[in-house]
Amino acid sequence: MKPRTLLQSFAFALITLGLIGCSGSQNTASLSTMDAPMIMDGEPAEWDLESTRLLMDDRFHIYASKNPTGDVLYVYINVASPFLQEAVKRSGLTLYLSSDKENPEARGVTYPSGTFNLLRDNPSFYDDFLRDKEWLGKKENIDDLQASEPRIYETATLKEKYDKKSTQDAANVPLSMVQSEGTVIGLDTVQTGLSLEWKIPLDRTAPFQVESGELVMGIAIEPPMFVFRSDEDITQPSSRVGQGQGYGRGGYGYGGYGRRPHRRTPTDQGHAIRRSLGETEVWFTLK
Repeated sequence: MKPRTLLQSFAFALITLGLIGCSGSQNTASLSTMDAPMIMDGEPAEWDLESTRLLMDDRFHIYASKNPTGDVLYVYINVASPFLQEAVKRSGLTLYLSSDKENPEARGVTYPSGTFNLLRDNPSFYDDFLRDKEWLGKKENIDDLQASEPRIYETATLKEKYDKKSTQDAANVPLSMVQSEGTVIGLDTVQTGLSLEWKIPLDRTAPFQVESGELVMGIAIEPPMFVFRSDEDITQPSSRVGQGQGYGRGGYGYGGYGRRPHRRTPTDQGHAIRRSLGETEVWFTLK
């Protein structure tokens, strides 16, 4: 029997996806504080799991708290679903944090980056990946994706959206670049399957550039939007060229992208494949 291609596997996943769902509803939580020193290792040993719980379902177990002075946010995320653990390896796990309710996706960090996001480093290759129905059926492409998997733990994908009507910009950077600003991310893939701990300064430093106060936080798995050549609606190419742009006021330069891919209208098929790849999100208002 021939092994399934990834696209065949994604079609099969559509059947089971109803058990996982995709939620954009927003929950409101008043954060507690924790006095214990926090070790960013991806394990919940220091956490008071009762007082800090935001969500526990078949997708995610999510906890959050602040330090006693209120200028550091701690977030713990366990990806509970084995299906979504695999989805994270492909598309990454994004944490959004914003003080702007009108633009909650203003800035996000995807970590692990996911093998699909690593393809962004070659824009023309990434564009072909999004447009060619046969791409994921070619053994050499699958082999390359699998070989790149160790790099997803060394790379973060920065995401930025100027306002809610803008197209999101994204760029890959070394994880060390994110952590150099004071944000610390701990990862565990052994004891918990896949868990992350975040330590985020609330002092307007990059990458999130937020301060203490009411915040909107999102946890999301965001697969690429496929628009295949046979059914795409191509509009005029964007005139923007990603050379030397800064990541907000944090000054993260991410040049070298060259001309951005053409803007295209998503199709029903593109949305369906995205859902089959594990698209899901959950949002919170943190007080």
